[in-house]
Amino acid sequence: MADENPRTVQDILRGTPGLTIGLDASAKNGGSINIRGQRSVYTAANHNSPLLILDGMIFYGELSEINPDDIEQIDVLKDASAAAVYGAQSANGVLIITTKKGKKGKPKINFTSNFGLSTMGANRVWGPEGYLQYREDWYKSDTYGINPSTGNYEAYVSGESGGKPGYYEKPTPDMLAKYGITEADWRAYEDNPQGWADDEVYARRIGLDHNVLSNYLAGNTFDWYDHSFRDGFNQDYNLSVSGASDRINYYMSAGYLSNQGVIVGDNYKAIRSNLKVDGKITDWLNIGANINFQDRSDGNIATDWGSAITFNSPFASYRDENGNLEVYPQGRGLPVL
Repeated sequence: MADENPRTVQDILRGTPGLTIGLDASAKNGGSINIRGQRSVYTAANHNSPLLILDGMIFYGELSEINPDDIEQIDVLKDASAAAVYGAQSANGVLIITTKKGKKGKPKINFTSNFGLSTMGANRVWGPEGYLQYREDWYKSDTYGINPSTGNYEAYVSGESGGKPGYYEKPTPDMLAKYGITEADWRAYEDNPQGWADDEVYARRIGLDHNVLSNYLAGNTFDWYDHSFRDGFNQDYNLSVSGASDRINYYMSAGYLSNQGVIVGDNYKAIRSNLKVDGKITDWLNIGANINFQDRSDGNIATDWGSAITFNSPFASYRDENGNLEVYPQGRGLPVL
């Protein structure tokens, strides 16, 4: 497992029979752990997560605080084997984690470094032209039902029974020829205020309004995808020193982890260190210490994925004319399709 350079304890356990390891796509990684399925109807981690035992003691922290490079062995207990040792606390199973110790011989110094890149697996976003086509298709679809401006869909397509062919489309030469109408016919489907150009008539018919309308007419666009997503760079460095003699056993480690998620603002950094010492003072007295330290940035202020790829039009405003962030990128009260 060490050759695969796992970034989290969950990565070590993934694929173990009887264990279900959830997926956390954030910069922190990790994921939930269930041993032989979910025991409680509650989805909170404390209702279904196994009991953690670290070097013989109950561990009340989270798995991200344990450096995978420091782990020597993980044992998984469930059912009678767990209850016999840990009682009712083991209802969700037990993970017994044993960290590394020094070995007799010369002091051993070990350094590892890992680099990775996180990229988007799949996405579906609209550019300016695709977004306009999406608005057209919405109004022209069979499922849109009865439209008070155009009659039913069949009438719209055929131009019969008072339909208005081409009502939701741009008045290009090809479109006008397709329906056998003129630009004047297309504009005359309703009374438009004087001074409205064809672009404004078209934009209003497909529901553009507020900031989206003004930016469309001005030719202003904003690439929400490039603004919201990125290729994340991941770094992991670990240094350990260990050794043992007849009277002392020691293991010291320090690690630095820096992960970037694919969403801008999703960053995770952690500094983890471990000191494990066991000394034989006399034939009848041993003194030992096992100290773990972690300093991490555990906050995720990532971009709102749904808004970035679904709600925000490429004609929405990121900043206003004064350079301030827009509270309502599409304009207050604009219905979103």
